[in-house]
Amino acid sequence: MNTVVQMAWAALLLFFSSLDENFAFAAFVVRINTQCQPVWAEPLQVSNNGQADNFILGVVPSSDNACIAIWQTGEFGAYSIRAVKVAVDGSILWEHEVIPPVLQSWSMEIVADRQNGATLVWKASLNDDDDDIYMQRITSDGALVWPDSGLEVRNEDGYQASPRVAVDDQGNTIVAWVEQGLQSVEDLRVQKISPTGEFLWGGGRLLQSVSEAT
Repeated sequence: MNTVVQMAWAALLLFFSSLDENFAFAAFVVRINTQCQPVWAEPLQVSNNGQADNFILGVVPSSDNACIAIWQTGEFGAYSIRAVKVAVDGSILWEHEVIPPVLQSWSMEIVADRQNGATLVWKASLNDDDDDIYMQRITSDGALVWPDSGLEVRNEDGYQASPRVAVDDQGNTIVAWVEQGLQSVEDLRVQKISPTGEFLWGGGRLLQSVSEAT
């Protein structure tokens, strides 16, 4: 699994997962110049869990000559998500867990928050059998803005799935997802959340019922 980010300083940071000396997948990063030649002597390993596989899930650039990457690690059914910020010179600015192990945490999305940090959105089953939508913001210095388990975007009977995320010019996060309620009708819903976690569109707006699509 590979993710490449084009940076403003005309270089490439390539994050990838590959087998390490313990035959487990580890997360690495390497810098490549515009001629596709490696700048560093060897790839930099950013993951530190040698007992489990580590798979890169996404990368976003920041305007301070660095980028933030997230990866999945741990055992099946109790994965945790870790994040790292790497500068152009290969220095690791911070690295830590951003989502603790939860049951069935899937469909992870990451987007730059326009403040040199990142916003994550995912679905998870935390308290019941239904899948709900959660999100988290990571500041430029690696701090988590909301509770460790994330900010719950939607919690209704049925399930929510396939979350997608974007950030507007004011730093508001827009999250869209598919929801199936008790009537087994799938709806497409969207919510707008301020940088402080305020829900700007009430309980979320219904864009369309899948049964109404032509």
